[in-house]
Amino acid sequence: MPRKRQSVPQILRIPKAEDRVVPLIRALAANADRVFFVEHAEQRMMERGITRPQIIECLRHGTVSEPPHQDAHGNWRCTLEHITCGDRVRTVASPDEGRLLVIVITTF
Repeated sequence: MPRKRQSVPQILRIPKAEDRVVPLIRALAANADRVFFVEHAEQRMMERGITRPQIIECLRHGTVSEPPHQDAHGNWRCTLEHITCGDRVRTVASPDEGRLLVIVITTF
């Protein structure tokens, strides 16, 4: 039976933060305009020949290679991995609930 997609408001109501990080990233990445790339990520993309569409595909469909955890500033982040265009792409992303964005921190 196919899984029902959850909307952003539904995901935000899930009580345990680590249970909502990946579904929130996926829901936000469904709209590419909600994906923000920090300068570091853009530099790594250029160095490694990784494109924005590959990153967005990874955010939408990737498997968790490093589970959700809080960084030193208390922000949730996780690493997703996906094979796209014949390349294995790993992306570290953090949902920003206040601005309803996915922040791409780095990629490799």
